[in-house]
Amino acid sequence: MEKSDIYVVIGCLLHDIGKVLYRYDDGRNHAISGEEYLRKNLGIENKEILEQVKYHHAKLLKSSNLPSNSLAYISYIADNMDYIQENLFNN
Repeated sequence: MEKSDIYVVIGCLLHDIGKVLYRYDDGRNHAISGEEYLRKNLGIENKEILEQVKYHHAKLLKSSNLPSNSLAYISYIADNMDYIQENLFNN
């Protein structure tokens, strides 16, 4: 397995970690809270993982100026596919 494959798995698993902080009155966007928590509190420094957490929603991704090969695009697509599967097929 390539390092980038491992980073995608880790990033996708952690992408919504900020929702826990958001529910406990953090008040900020969960993607921003999650990236900051991983970076500052857990000491994660891997740019590829942090980008996936921070930019897995279109609003932040559009203004990010990330390179077209950023792993954040994979997390964004996977998150949207999961949303569609949960909401379209289960309702």
